[in-house]
Amino acid sequence: MFASKTITAHLMRGLIAAVLIAWAVVHQMSHPVFALTAGVLAVVAMKGCPLCWTLGLAATIVERVNGRRGHACASGQCSWPSIEALASGPRPARDRR
Repeated sequence: MFASKTITAHLMRGLIAAVLIAWAVVHQMSHPVFALTAGVLAVVAMKGCPLCWTLGLAATIVERVNGRRGHACASGQCSWPSIEALASGPRPARDRR
């Protein structure tokens, strides 16, 4: 939900948000309206709160490591997996009682 297409894009969003938050904290007394606006823009850049951004970073890394972006590219041809291929994927272990 909060994952980005690439880790670089996600880190860039985080960097932009960090700069906006730092600017807002430094200028909160001299420019309160601009500081509030910068804070709101930081939340928009992070697609939510800092925790949401962190969870999105973790999800982006996991998807990148596992190669689960929803498509496979072979010999220059990219295609989406079939429903059968998705359904036959790894399943969670069942709890044996």
